[in-house]
Amino acid sequence: MHSLIETPFILSENVFNNYSNTVLVVPTGTIDTYKSTVGWKNFQTIKEYRDDHEFITFVDAKVKEICVQHWDSNDDGELSKFEAEVVGTVGDFFKDDNTITSFNELQYFSIGYGGVDTSGEPEPAARDDADDLLWKNVFL
Repeated sequence: MHSLIETPFILSENVFNNYSNTVLVVPTGTIDTYKSTVGWKNFQTIKEYRDDHEFITFVDAKVKEICVQHWDSNDDGELSKFEAEVVGTVGDFFKDDNTITSFNELQYFSIGYGGVDTSGEPEPAARDDADDLLWKNVFL
């Protein structure tokens, strides 16, 4: 979740229902204020927004389309590594899409393989394209 509020106001303690699984991204220089303000300080993870423009290069156009549609927080038509890093879950956005051929870019998301048992399997950076198709069958 992104907040563009420079000076956070006090919130009721139960405004948001999932403080532990939601990353709150706040304007640069405001993190300490958010961490000490009632309501906002309940978020387990608060990060400052970085306009780093280090974009992810997607191999699969459909994956990029889905990612940009759901997580491009600054509406620039690209997904930066930072935007991916703060994603809490990918939900069902990729489920049963047989047109997807590659999703090595999942390595940039903090959620990893979201609930898939990866014990004994190689980390994303260690996989090649053949392994990526295997992961597609497991993950999607």
